[in-house]
Amino acid sequence: KSLQNNVKITEESLEYLAKALNSNDKQTRILSAKSLYLTLRTHRIKNNVLLELREHVEDRIPDVSVYSIVVYADGLAKLSKLQQPIIRSHIEFLPTIYVFEDLRLGEESFADKVNQNILYVLMNDDKIEKFEDNVFQIFDHILLFENHQQADVIDILRRYSAARHPIPESTIFALEHVVDIPEFSNKVLEVFGNMIKNKQIVSDKILYIFVDTLYLSDNEQLREKSFQLLDTANDNQDISDEIFDILELERAALNINSRSVDSDYAIAYLQTKTKEGKKLTINGFIEITKQIDKLFLLAEKILKVLHNVSINGQIIPNELVDKLVKKFDPVQKQYYLIKIFKSLVKNNQNIPSELSLKLEKALEYKNMCDQVLVIFVLQGQKGEKLSPMIISKILDKFSSLDNSLIMEQYLSVICSVIKKVECFEYDSKNSSSSKTHSQVFDISFIDRVQSALIHALEKGNRDVICKSISGFSELASLGTVKLQIKSIEVLLSLVTKAICDKSMKEEINKILDSSKLEQNQKCILELCNLKYDSNDQLLDILATFDKPKLLEQNFDQINSTIENCPKLNSKALNILIECSNKKDIPDKLLNSIGVLLASTNSKTINSLCCRLIHEMTEAGRKLTDDIISLIFVQD
Repeated sequence: KSLQNNVKITEESLEYLAKALNSNDKQTRILSAKSLYLTLRTHRIKNNVLLELREHVEDRIPDVSVYSIVVYADGLAKLSKLQQPIIRSHIEFLPTIYVFEDLRLGEESFADKVNQNILYVLMNDDKIEKFEDNVFQIFDHILLFENHQQADVIDILRRYSAARHPIPESTIFALEHVVDIPEFSNKVLEVFGNMIKNKQIVSDKILYIFVDTLYLSDNEQLREKSFQLLDTANDNQDISDEIFDILELERAALNINSRSVDSDYAIAYLQTKTKEGKKLTINGFIEITKQIDKLFLLAEKILKVLHNVSINGQIIPNELVDKLVKKFDPVQKQYYLIKIFKSLVKNNQNIPSELSLKLEKALEYKNMCDQVLVIFVLQGQKGEKLSPMIISKILDKFSSLDNSLIMEQYLSVICSVIKKVECFEYDSKNSSSSKTHSQVFDISFIDRVQSALIHALEKGNRDVICKSISGFSELASLGTVKLQIKSIEVLLSLVTKAICDKSMKEEINKILDSSKLEQNQKCILELCNLKYDSNDQLLDILATFDKPKLLEQNFDQINSTIENCPKLNSKALNILIECSNKKDIPDKLLNSIGVLLASTNSKTINSLCCRLIHEMTEAGRKLTDDIISLIFVQD
């Protein structure tokens, strides 16, 4: 009862209670253990009592075991707080009492308190001697399965590794488990840094974190430290080829501004590696910037490095871009600079206004115009506003293109300009006055756009043709733009060709619906859009046309009817006799007519075939020898 009321007792009494733990009487042993537990609030347990308690931490009586563990751990923690010496055997014994699951008497759990005291002792161990393996079992358990004591374990391992003690593989694995947790990351990396200095092998995962510092950190000291650690790791172990290349890239970068020979070698190395796709580190950009500041004229070897970097998709820092812009002279042909600026646009980097002005100036010179124009084409593809002068240059260049891939790039810009409706609003009734509501483009500009779209239809592949049709759709949707005669003719010609699929036809139909067509043009449009459910219905529809100029697809439709529907042969032949372009009847259909003539027993069919062949020759259609022989036989 006295102890429960926090009454202090003598050291001799504490020793007596400790010895009573050896009593043969169970109740005496339990009361002694509990009494020692109650003294914790007011007393400091010395080494001799702790040694006695240690003998009972695994006592078969649960109360004695639990109280002994609690008092033992608490006593050691108090000694540590008071900076009192703790004999080494106590430190070595701590893993024995660490609670991996639970330590409970009745409803009360002592696990957290015991474990906290154990970690406190380990953390404040001034001697920092080498731990036994079982100590690391504690650390591994906490790092892998617990949260609230991980910070303490990491601090212990920092001090331990700084004292040049090795860390076992199991604990290295456990540390990797927490290295990605932001609140622990820096301290865990400090542990790994110590391990590298201690010549221990670390995984690529950790080395790559130090590599990332070379690319991502604004802290110069941190980058330098990471480089030194990677360099040391390279001496300690076999590192991957990729990490080695980055290490050497950083080494070369740091040598750019050294003695002339070293500098030349460093730049040559960077050029080789960036050409292979390797990315430049932050220090690489910093040292190149310093080099550019020192040079009156830009060295081509430096520009080659930056060109490689940019085509690899790496972002060039804005500060360095500004320096390149200042060095750019639009009068001189600076091949690599222009290629770098082109890649800046591809990589979605902001283009300084000063550069835009200089590039526009460069368009005035023939030897640079095409290369510079590509930069503006890329900007236009990304939706950036281009000046009328630049768009005019793009239209001029487009008319001479025949490479479909390049045509598609230019065409996407032209189509994006069309979408800016305000540029094309004008009164078609007063078009002769050449007045435009827009202050940007006039009517002649619209005609040039149509000419470009026509060129795309005539010279491009399927993708280019589809994009050109979309451009015409945009023009037609404005309502005030009148299609050129040539535009209508080319669209009508396209709609009759095999390359034109159903969706393309539908889009062309919509475009032409808004235009005033001649009668023969309407006829072509109707003939290529025939809708029928049977061959008989097809022939009935064709019969409604007055001397039509049949299309290739119509001849194919009739040929299919002759081959597959004998009952309709007479009808089909009459359609062909009525058409106005017998000269255009294809060989396949002519052969079918010949087969029909040779095989028929019908006088009507025979007569129609002969008449058709006769009229074909009058129209200028050349006949095959087989057909001519058949005609002689008939005669």
